[in-house]
Amino acid sequence: MKGKKDCPMESHGEAVLRSVVSLHDRIGDVEKRLGRVEGKLDIITKVMFGFNTALLLALIANLLI
Repeated sequence: MKGKKDCPMESHGEAVLRSVVSLHDRIGDVEKRLGRVEGKLDIITKVMFGFNTALLLALIANLLI
């Protein structure tokens, strides 16, 4: 009888463990996606900084002429 009580608890524990592992995998996938987005935002920021610098230099050149 004791063995019958342990069986549902074991299967419940296994289900919880599978859920935790699944959530951990999902979190890993989200971290990877965020890393890619962060990389793209970094590139966009550098491009915009370069563009703004070019505009500033053009403005200064216009003022000097």
